Amino acid sequence: MHFFKQWSVAASLNVKDVLAVGDALKKWVATSWPDAVWQREWPLIWAVSELGMSLRELVRRLEMSSPGVVFSVERGETIARENGLQLIE
Repeated sequence: MHFFKQWSVAASLNVKDVLAVGDALKKWVATSWPDAVWQREWPLIWAVSELGMSLRELVRRLEMSSPGVVFSVERGETIARENGLQLIE
């Protein structure tokens, strides 16, 4: 709930509904692409490279440690480079 308040969407979104949608998405992906692997780092790369967010801002917004954010961004960059991935515009 804190995350919803931080982004000022607590009045607009129901936590249980968001979790249900997430569960439905995971089920759909597992059915559609059984060998798919979830990657969480990509949005952090996008936030840094496309939105120009600083690592400090990501640390504050995501309530993560600085090393955790740096690791996630670097891991996402490695995954993107190794797989020839680019952000969709």
